[in-house]
Amino acid sequence: MFSRRDPQPAKPTTEPRKTEPAAPSYTPEPQAAAPAATPSPQPQPTPAPAAPVQENVSVVASGDVFEGKLTTTNGVRVQGTMRGTVESKSNIHVEADALVEADISAENVTIAGTYQGKLNCNGRLEITETGRASGELETGRILLHEGGYFEGTLHMKPEQASPAAPQAPADGTRRRYASGS
Repeated sequence: MFSRRDPQPAKPTTEPRKTEPAAPSYTPEPQAAAPAATPSPQPQPTPAPAAPVQENVSVVASGDVFEGKLTTTNGVRVQGTMRGTVESKSNIHVEADALVEADISAENVTIAGTYQGKLNCNGRLEITETGRASGELETGRILLHEGGYFEGTLHMKPEQASPAAPQAPADGTRRRYASGS
């Protein structure tokens, strides 16, 4: 229940007032001045986006069709249809509703939609639970989620020897490694 604050002359009443049980009355408190009224020396931080935004990514949007050759040093995100050849020195992501019929060469590839062609992936190939891949795939590592589909040939690239990796002894014997701290 709100109470009125502007003064009004009392009106004469001819009927006796009915008494009701007293209800707690609400009296609004004066509100403090809005923050915009007093300038703030520091800018207000903007909220963080819900998902990380990757910069420098070429996008084939949903409903778009790209046909031809795409060469880029940046990442590629396919949401529509792509046919031809794609070469990227970064990551390629095929979205769930996308269709790609192309030869792909990239560092890392994630397939959540439909892919058909020859794929050469230097790093990791990931086929998600909604992904469908067919053709000739060559990769260093592969992750096939439960529900993901693959049909064709798969060639695994030999793992790159790193200087920190233990080397096999020249005499052909195996080394034993103990776990410890």
